[in-house]
Amino acid sequence: MNQAVVFVEYLFCTLRKTHMILQFLKDFCFTLLVYSMLIAFLVDAWLEEELDSLQIGVQRHGQGNQEAILGGCTRLSAKVEER
Repeated sequence: MNQAVVFVEYLFCTLRKTHMILQFLKDFCFTLLVYSMLIAFLVDAWLEEELDSLQIGVQRHGQGNQEAILGGCTRLSAKVEER
């Protein structure tokens, strides 16, 4: 076989392997992105008891009265200030 043909076959094989590696890395990075978004959502999510407390506070004090709603609960106050 001609050396040029052998070199072209070697180059083609190398490029195909490189493409496979790049495809794997792309898929891996996408998976990491999805998981990081999921983790960010779960960390930022409100606990059920926090949502219940907010709902009770709104029912008692009205929608526009944030100080009264959050008055006794520093944990909820901190969470609302984060947003």
